[in-house]
Amino acid sequence: MTYRSLLVLLDHDPLCGARTQVAMRRAKELDCHLVGVAPTGLVDVPASSEVATPLAQFTVLARSTLRDHAEQAAERFRDECRTAGVTSFEAVVDEADKAPSLVRHAHCSDLTVLTQADPTAPGLLASMTVPVLMSR
Repeated sequence: MTYRSLLVLLDHDPLCGARTQVAMRRAKELDCHLVGVAPTGLVDVPASSEVATPLAQFTVLARSTLRDHAEQAAERFRDECRTAGVTSFEAVVDEADKAPSLVRHAHCSDLTVLTQADPTAPGLLASMTVPVLMSR
């Protein structure tokens, strides 16, 4: 089977580096285009007129911070791809939560590289820490 595009999630998770390395290696092996998607996440602000001004200020700051983190992840991905010699790649900063962003971008990719959360990390319910390749 021929793969023309591969997708990888970019974030600040400790496993992002391993996930990105697997994605870059597979993109080079398959000679396909690699897309790194960096979702910003969303800020959920309750609608209340009593706290509208402080919440508006918080929302602007929070969105800016989330965007900055996503931009940093995207830039790190670009640098790693250049260093690794990946010939065809792009980084996309998506103003969306992780799951909807991944689903939307996976529709346009032949293969998606994900990792499961570390089961020893506080507050996470997962069972594995190895990269997982998903094909559509």
